[in-house]
Amino acid sequence: MRVLLFIICILQSSISAAKLVEIGLGKKSFSDYYLEHLLNDVPSKSFNQSFLNAVKLFESEDAHKSYRLFRDITDSAYQYDWGPLERKAIAYSFLRLAEQDANRESFYIREALKFTKKEEIFLDNFNDNIKQKLSSLKDSTSIPVSLFHFLENPTYVILNGKKIPESKYASLQIPRGTVRLSIIGDNTEPLHFVGTRSKLLSGSVGIKTLDWGNCLNPKIAHSSLTHSEFKLNFHRQCRLSYKSGAFERHQNLKPRTTSEILYPKTLEQIGATKEPRGDVASIRTNTQITSPWKKYLWWSLGILAGAYIVEQNKAPKRVVYK
Repeated sequence: MRVLLFIICILQSSISAAKLVEIGLGKKSFSDYYLEHLLNDVPSKSFNQSFLNAVKLFESEDAHKSYRLFRDITDSAYQYDWGPLERKAIAYSFLRLAEQDANRESFYIREALKFTKKEEIFLDNFNDNIKQKLSSLKDSTSIPVSLFHFLENPTYVILNGKKIPESKYASLQIPRGTVRLSIIGDNTEPLHFVGTRSKLLSGSVGIKTLDWGNCLNPKIAHSSLTHSEFKLNFHRQCRLSYKSGAFERHQNLKPRTTSEILYPKTLEQIGATKEPRGDVASIRTNTQITSPWKKYLWWSLGILAGAYIVEQNKAPKRVVYK
């Protein structure tokens, strides 16, 4: 009896299980679509213009006034998953701040190295003190963190704008201080974490499953999909398309209730005959529609009945003498 109830629970839960089939004409998965959306959302044009203004001011007679502009650029360092060019500009800006602020020199240099490598810095652009600090500075202390603690199967991981290879998911080195970590999966809401590694490991950071609703009440699981086109499958119960801000149900599939899955036998299946009315010819329907769940249900019941008979045969028999 318990096994039968378990089977019914599985059938009930399957009605709301949704799978995102494809997004757009390119038939992208959610993770591929969201990564593209994420990179396109970066305000590269305005950022690059601000950086050029800061460099021009630094190279002018009012170089000391460039501090504020470089500071504005570094303030946006953890707001987006920046591309390679923007990351180099951020590192350059941190090093310019280090030149102008001796009290925080080491801090700014370490921040710069979160966005670029030492060997990628063109040292001739900076004064001798920065060159010496960069050459003598030891690598920032980092600790390994398993990303599987947050998501069982991440598709994309981005740390401070840099895409991380899958081979490092099990032991990603997280530097001290502030970091930006983005974790993207196909069936979960994207995680964008900004903070220290101690906060990251505090247990307060979690990833939620995407909520697509159900056949009767479908939902847009993420705001980035609002102006897109995509298709949904609800565990063979129905197939939906989303386009121009509305869901459209495909005609070849329809949602079914749990009772319809368990007891799919209808008048249409056993054959129904309608008597002719006036000039209307008789209509006879003998279409046989077989539910895959019906077959599995009868198999399960057969297994349970067989197990019961075996147990009864194993029970000791009592002999009665007359």
